[in-house]
Amino acid sequence: MKLCRFRLADDNNTIHTGIYKDGKIYQTEGLVPVSVHEFSNIELLKPTGTPLSVRKYESFNRGTNNRALYYSYGNPTNLLEPGQYFQLNDNIEDIDITVRIGCVIQQPCLNTGLLEIPNHILGFLPIVEVISRQILDEEQVQGLPACRGNDIVYIPGPIIITTDECYPEKKEDSLDNLTSIWNVSYSADNNEIGNWNVDQGVSFVDMIKHASHHILVHPGEMLLSPPLNVPSIKETSLKRYLQAGDSLSIKVGDLGIVQVKLL
Repeated sequence: MKLCRFRLADDNNTIHTGIYKDGKIYQTEGLVPVSVHEFSNIELLKPTGTPLSVRKYESFNRGTNNRALYYSYGNPTNLLEPGQYFQLNDNIEDIDITVRIGCVIQQPCLNTGLLEIPNHILGFLPIVEVISRQILDEEQVQGLPACRGNDIVYIPGPIIITTDECYPEKKEDSLDNLTSIWNVSYSADNNEIGNWNVDQGVSFVDMIKHASHHILVHPGEMLLSPPLNVPSIKETSLKRYLQAGDSLSIKVGDLGIVQVKLL
């Protein structure tokens, strides 16, 4: 299923939940459809609301066939609405993006059995992280871990896709499930500026196992995959970093499109 949250055009005060199917939004109570809406009559919102926490995963190789995982926390209040315009301070330079896959937890996880982990997941969505190469370089020169340079804003796709639809070929008896090769394409002014097929690299089974080994992972928390291995925006046919007035569309496989709109 494809899950979403939205407001009706004639009622900005009430947030509804729904299922996207066949080009329409089916408003739901629980999972029971109660009415149908056209896209012209709604405003899609963050499908997660504001997460309780955002864990941003990174990975590195530590010897042959030994991949180490770690995460840092992002600021959940920096998660924008889909397609929202945003403005950065004039002193932030070299504005770039990275692409991650977000996993939203729906049931508490604490040392959950590997084969049960998929049952604890609500679904997946693309997340574009806006970063400053300038600030990241300054932090690296000072011997600091990356922090301010990659905690600017996060932009979600408008739809959460459930496990069975996102990973239809997953193998229940494999530790390699909940990973994928994604096609990622960037477009600016309706012109494609980059297209790549990239391996997610780290399974969400491994990420959830890592996060919940010692501490409880609560419903509503979000885990972000390590950045997908796509080039810097400067290395696309755009040939520069982002600047005021830019509008990009980032498509991540069947997860959908994320719009980056810089005032």
